[in-house]
Amino acid sequence: MARARLTATAKHDLNKDNGVVLLSMTEAEKHLLEVSLNSTQFTDIRTMVVTAKVIEGVDSDGDIPESISNSATATTIPVIMPSGSSSGDTEDSTLANNEFKLYFNATTILANFTVQPRLNKPVYGFLSVVIDDNSTSIGTTYEQHFELIRSRVEFVKSIV
Repeated sequence: MARARLTATAKHDLNKDNGVVLLSMTEAEKHLLEVSLNSTQFTDIRTMVVTAKVIEGVDSDGDIPESISNSATATTIPVIMPSGSSSGDTEDSTLANNEFKLYFNATTILANFTVQPRLNKPVYGFLSVVIDDNSTSIGTTYEQHFELIRSRVEFVKSIV
């Protein structure tokens, strides 16, 4: 998988991971993002641990940040897993065994940001979603750690 710095300028090339903005939310918006994993590699994630966090980027007067804020505190994003999962914040019986949902609440995330969005001056957070497989089902005790998503989340001022 191609990897680029999260601070790279977006070129909209589907073959490269260039850190584009995954979500753009108003400061009061709530969003549920469903993630469906490759069923060849991830047939059943119910015994795996999915973790998602957003951390504040350095405020650069509305421009996309190039680094994490020195005073930043990571906000854990609630994860909704398939029924029968051993991890996650809640379960959803409609999810397949290789799917999960992330619940983004802009108000909760922005409560940990030192700079808030202003008119025409969005703020950005860096998003990381990882999955850990600690199982020994393949006859080994080696853990696997996958960083599934690395991206940015943009927060804009709501005028309502």
